[in-house]
Amino acid sequence: MKYETIIDSLLERFPELITKYNEEGYYIEDLPYLVYGIVFIPYMIEIFNTEDEERKEQITQFLEEMLNSEEPKVSESAYIEVVEGVVSEREFLAKARKYFKEETIKSLDILEKEAGWIK
Repeated sequence: MKYETIIDSLLERFPELITKYNEEGYYIEDLPYLVYGIVFIPYMIEIFNTEDEERKEQITQFLEEMLNSEEPKVSESAYIEVVEGVVSEREFLAKARKYFKEETIKSLDILEKEAGWIK
């Protein structure tokens, strides 16, 4: 995944987000931090409140791929825009943590320790 196509990658993997992306308008265009914060995070939370196990797996796999990207801007974006964006969503994390992969869990642990939520 390349940073230049990080929004396209999201919309290709989750085409159901295209409508929301388009509804938000031009002000989020080409601004991954806004797209991931305004479009992807609420979608993640919504999906983890359903029984859609396949979509939960797809979301966590996508996040893990971003965090493990060889391109630093992609992994940094995942950490800052997504993981930091959900760390305070305690109810969401209670449901989602069991689906998360290794790098996502490491990232969450760091942030939760900094916040004092875990030792």
